[in-house]
Amino acid sequence: MSDKLLALGPAGLILLNIVLGIAQLAAFISGIEVWLGWNWFGAVIVFFVLNMIPFGTIGGAIIAYVGATEGWGWAWWQAILLVAPFLVLGLLISSMGGIAGALSKSRAAR
Repeated sequence: MSDKLLALGPAGLILLNIVLGIAQLAAFISGIEVWLGWNWFGAVIVFFVLNMIPFGTIGGAIIAYVGATEGWGWAWWQAILLVAPFLVLGLLISSMGGIAGALSKSRAAR
């Protein structure tokens, strides 16, 4: 049974990443509609152009954030989890590592 669950792990992560990408694209389209008043076709063109230039994904994340907060009415923290989930996850893991390191140093000092 556990071998089957391990085999589903990578496929589940790929599926989750695809769903997340579609949700981010939908938020981006909503952000372009709110911000510039363009339709979805213009938003998709802007999306692909932004992804072709260096650091364009930062602009895309900002527009998707605007789409999630202004277009969909989400709270700011929900929009951040949508547009930058790996940044949030990285910050959580780094802070847990720092706390674990500080606790191990304090235990060694005793």
